[in-house]
Amino acid sequence: MAGAGPRTDVGRGRPVVLLHGFGLGRWMWRPQVEALARTGHRVVVPQLLGHGDAPTVGPDVAFDDVVDAVEDLLVELELERPVLCGLSMGAAVALELALRPRMDPLALLLADNSLASGRQRGRHAAQRLRSHTPEEILDGYEPLMFGADTRAARPAVIAEWRTRFAEHDIEQLARVIEAYHGRAHRGDRLREITIPTVVLFGAQDTTAGPDQRQEYLAIPGARPVELAGAGHLSNMEQPEAFTAVLSGLISDSDAPGSDPGASTGGSS
Repeated sequence: MAGAGPRTDVGRGRPVVLLHGFGLGRWMWRPQVEALARTGHRVVVPQLLGHGDAPTVGPDVAFDDVVDAVEDLLVELELERPVLCGLSMGAAVALELALRPRMDPLALLLADNSLASGRQRGRHAAQRLRSHTPEEILDGYEPLMFGADTRAARPAVIAEWRTRFAEHDIEQLARVIEAYHGRAHRGDRLREITIPTVVLFGAQDTTAGPDQRQEYLAIPGARPVELAGAGHLSNMEQPEAFTAVLSGLISDSDAPGSDPGASTGGSS
């Protein structure tokens, strides 16, 4: 369908789809967009529902609605075997897309995310958003979003995040986060994913414990990568290292005879 949603769409070559995290937007992928387009890839970055200039969501929004909007866009663009890369909530979108037959992705990168934690957590998160000022929300989120190294040495990264987050409609974010945490738990379907997969976490990400970090490794051949010096927003905190991992995954997946256990570069 025409006009399936706002997005960045630059470059030519193997399509790479970048899916942003909760409370962020297309802007967070700027370092990866520039690097990948420069090295011969078509980079598509959708804006997720309820964020920025994307369509708004109603009070009964489901996480499938967010995924459906991205799927419709990618089908409209007729992308052939895209590489799917998502961070935090974007990784949950990427996982759902990888399980849908219309997508047929080439490879998958799931960054700083784990399986669904349940509707109760979603309700609590939505209530916190509704009952606090934007400044209080940002102050509470900041140590969860960024690692110690970034907070000590990269104030500009944090300042941009704070400015951009404050541009969102809080009620829209509350609806989205409740749907996100209440999404279906996909643990029983992970073995259906047989494409090359990287499961990446920032070494300083405190949002997921050791057991949660292992969940996506049930995907056959999934390779764990830990990114030094990064917290939850690893692609922003260590952009060069993150891009190197993603570029390695793309190159290995495009190589003749590639398989889900192939090396994807980066440090683990």
